[in-house]
Amino acid sequence: MKILIVLIFLLFVVAIEIYIYFGLKFSLGIEKPMIVKVLYFCSLLIFLAGIFLFLFSFKTSAGSLKLTANIIFGIGFSLFIAKLFLATFFLGEDILRTLKYIFEKISSSNYHQFLPRHRITALTGLVVALLPFSAMAYGVIFGKYDFKIHTKQLVFNELPASFSGFKIVQISDLHLGSIDSKEKIEKAVAQIIELKPDIVLFTGDMVNNLADEAEPYIEIFAQIKPKYGKFSILGNHDYAFYSNLKSEKEKTKNMEKLCEIHHKMGFRLLKNESTTITNGIDSIRIAGVENWGSPPFPQFGDLKNTLANASDSDFIILLSHDPSHWDLEVKNYSKKVHLTLSGHTHGMQIGLEIPDFKWSPVQYKYSKWSDLYEENGKFLYINRGFGFIGYPGRIGIWPEITVIELRNQ
Repeated sequence: MKILIVLIFLLFVVAIEIYIYFGLKFSLGIEKPMIVKVLYFCSLLIFLAGIFLFLFSFKTSAGSLKLTANIIFGIGFSLFIAKLFLATFFLGEDILRTLKYIFEKISSSNYHQFLPRHRITALTGLVVALLPFSAMAYGVIFGKYDFKIHTKQLVFNELPASFSGFKIVQISDLHLGSIDSKEKIEKAVAQIIELKPDIVLFTGDMVNNLADEAEPYIEIFAQIKPKYGKFSILGNHDYAFYSNLKSEKEKTKNMEKLCEIHHKMGFRLLKNESTTITNGIDSIRIAGVENWGSPPFPQFGDLKNTLANASDSDFIILLSHDPSHWDLEVKNYSKKVHLTLSGHTHGMQIGLEIPDFKWSPVQYKYSKWSDLYEENGKFLYINRGFGFIGYPGRIGIWPEITVIELRNQ
């Protein structure tokens, strides 16, 4: 099935490339079409080189090879997306040309032939296609490490008084297998340390596939030492589902290594369990479920077991990687979960966020995909993600460090 999907995709790519090439060739009317050939096939070469480097350097740690692979793949992918925009212009023109030909044919006109392509269509299409290409190229070169700090203050009647002013820093979706600059990660971690959080909570997807991807970053994240500790959970990518590991024995060994890396970084990994942190005579409960998402994502989370030791009077903060869990189970659970922290969506790494308006293609999959949501005094916060995967960049949906300050009513 996977081979069939790949073949269909390759046929689609070939069809688009041929269609755009001849569209440009006949629309621009250049006397020396060799110029078109050279420029066009250079862009195709960048696209193919990017795919090759992306596939064969995916497991390498941050360094020049990873950086080169991400940039070439990102620029190549950006070129391909730009070509899709250009293709819509040619397709629109071809539909009109075809309809006009059919109409003249049916009306028994003595004149019925296809109109030639218009130069203005190609030029307009090229200008329009330049916009997504420029935005995506910017996202590859600059946007993916343009960390933004999002700050929220949440007020709860049930919050113990001594925890009023308690500062949480949330990070999510590190995807360390994609990172191509340890220096950028060190700077982001320095930002977290400067925030002086009381606690740091990580909501899953440390790696893309394998535990090895996280090893080069152990010492960097171990530098974060908040007063009340660091807690973490697993995301869907952490189970090695998308890796080449075949046997359950290999996956178990990989998971054991990843759990050890969490420990070395200073995180307490919560796997369907909870714990309390105390301040004087007061306490709050930190709970963490394993990944629980809508199919096809795995559902290893067990909320009943996670909150088995929680009382009805506990103030509960839940870490759950996939935000769909909140709508489908958490918000209507018998024990009140005051604040749920999630990630997973990345805001699809592409979108637009301005005051009173936000949009991303991911909203057609997830009704809740970034920032803060509230129902009946229960809150869900969805972090936009720290790293990136797939498209090696970000446009409009920048990497996020979340600061949440709890306040007592």
